[in-house]
Amino acid sequence: DEIGILASPTLSNEDLLLLRRLCDALGVGAVDYRVPPAAPGDEDDFLIRADKNANSRGAELIGLGGADARAILGAARERRVKCLWIFGHDLLASA
Repeated sequence: DEIGILASPTLSNEDLLLLRRLCDALGVGAVDYRVPPAAPGDEDDFLIRADKNANSRGAELIGLGGADARAILGAARERRVKCLWIFGHDLLASA
């Protein structure tokens, strides 16, 4: 893929759905929303989840998790991805 997209699960489900439609229209397959955080969140195996993002499940159900974020970033680093669109992520904070 010449285009890679990293979507944030903090976006609204409506925005995530529009992004999915854009990916479909452009034929982009290198899409993911699971950029690892700099520090893992706490979890209690009952109510509190390590993933603090509001719409991770929505992004998964919409179909934005088809690729691996680390692989997309690696492909961009190696210049196999010509255009990297980042929606709602601060990659410096995730490093």
